[in-house]
Amino acid sequence: NGFDIRFSSFGEGAKYLREHGFECDRCPKIDVGWDGGKVSVKKTLLGFPSMMANFAKQVRFEMKNMSALKPKVVFNDSRLSSVIAASRKHIPCITMLNQVRIKMPESGWSRVSSIGGETMAELLGRAWALSKEILVPDLAPPYTICEKSISDISSISKKVNYVGFIVKKKELY
Repeated sequence: NGFDIRFSSFGEGAKYLREHGFECDRCPKIDVGWDGGKVSVKKTLLGFPSMMANFAKQVRFEMKNMSALKPKVVFNDSRLSSVIAASRKHIPCITMLNQVRIKMPESGWSRVSSIGGETMAELLGRAWALSKEILVPDLAPPYTICEKSISDISSISKKVNYVGFIVKKKELY
């Protein structure tokens, strides 16, 4: 439609985009710790220093790209580093997101985990709220699938807009 589009991603996302003919800059990888297909609190905490270092690298990487490309808007799919970089560069950012609360595995510390989870959701929400708008690719409440991971977070409540599923009808069958 006459717009120049460029992506940045890592891992499988970058591979997928390149295989489908899109320009994609590979940025530093960041992920939580995993154990047997589940998020591991222990591995995540042990890896936290390197995660934060990679997050800082991602922000610098995105700022460098934005300086070179001079975009009019940044459209972000669940990458907080892009939101922060766009904010620092004073570029409007629109974020697609379906999770602010990070679901941790059940444990004997569930009450502490619950309080910490709510605090973390508000802190993350403040960072996501640097976006001009937050688009949620889901049905609006009460029919949303991701309501528990998005709702009741005051820092983002005025920016959330449920936009429906983002797939072609024929892909649903």
